[in-house]
Amino acid sequence: MMNKRQPRGLMLLVLGLVLLSLSACTTPTVAYFPVRHDSGISLLLPNYGKIVLEDGLLRFKENFSDTSYLLIWPHGFSYRVSGSRVEVLDAEGTVVAKTGQYKLIGGGPASSVEYYTGEQPPVPVPGPYWAMDRTLKNLYPWDYGSVRELAVLLLLVLAVVTIIVWFTMRRRRKI
Repeated sequence: MMNKRQPRGLMLLVLGLVLLSLSACTTPTVAYFPVRHDSGISLLLPNYGKIVLEDGLLRFKENFSDTSYLLIWPHGFSYRVSGSRVEVLDAEGTVVAKTGQYKLIGGGPASSVEYYTGEQPPVPVPGPYWAMDRTLKNLYPWDYGSVRELAVLLLLVLAVVTIIVWFTMRRRRKI
């Protein structure tokens, strides 16, 4: 004999997973995106870490360190918001970075944003700063973005598998 609570529990599980996936789709806001006013020379130091959005600013969190640099992007770069991520575009309009990705970047520490952009930032921009060159490479070949997006995807797959197994077991009991 089937317990009447099983379908309700399954429905609550599916509803919870749907709500979790919807909460992951918040639209980010970029308060300031500093870009170099010219294509001048940059340092050629490599750095490894993750592109993150903190307080409306795209920053670079170094691997194995608590250091988080405000990125000063190369001349001609821009950004766009796509879903729950911020995508960085090069001068040709190609997406070269997304929030949540681990990257190898080039450039070097910068003393101020004003020196590279030629203007006073419209919002407070805490340092340290990193003036980038055009080097942006994926650090890991399996980098699909943030852990949260991957977790939501895995939960949705788990929900589908659970529903399939539940219906299969229910059908076998009726035979």
